[in-house]
Amino acid sequence: MTEENSPPTATPTGNQNLIIGLVLGAVVLLLLLLVIQMTSGSFGGGTSEVEDLKA
Repeated sequence: MTEENSPPTATPTGNQNLIIGLVLGAVVLLLLLLVIQMTSGSFGGGTSEVEDLKA
C-alpha cells in the first residue's frame, strides 16, 4: 500500500479557507448582534413591552 500516490484529504489551503470562513462568519454574527443591540436600545434595559402595555 503506497500512501504517496493518494491525494491528501485536507490541503493547507483548504484548512486556511475553512478558518477564514469561520472567522468571517463569527465577525458577521457579532456585527449583527451589535446592530440589533443599537437599534433596540438595550437588552433588558429600560421598560419592557409588557410594562408599557400594563400602563
